[in-house]
Amino acid sequence: MQPTEKQKLYEEILFFVLPMMRNVQTWPFLRRIRYNLYDELELVHNLPPLLLRPEFSAHDVYWLNTQAKNYIVAAGAHRRFHYGTIVERVRKLLALVPPELHAKLELRAEDLPDVG
Repeated sequence: MQPTEKQKLYEEILFFVLPMMRNVQTWPFLRRIRYNLYDELELVHNLPPLLLRPEFSAHDVYWLNTQAKNYIVAAGAHRRFHYGTIVERVRKLLALVPPELHAKLELRAEDLPDVG
């Protein structure tokens, strides 16, 4: 079975975040402390179960409303090198949310920063 567009977008987010987090762990201790990874960890910690489900559910909406929104606000202040890429993936995910779940969305595509 081929992955859905939703699953591909979640996979891409992990593809950008996980290697960067691993790379930071190779840095000297004091440099690692100054480069706080909390925003990235908060973004991806609930993604694994969402990757397994091909269809959208209330859990996807929760992730968009909390983890994605919090990342966009918090990481936007210090603009990581992959920030724009993740914002664009979130924008695409918002466009894929089925109409029956739209009412539960608090995050809207028009609320996202322009990173292009």
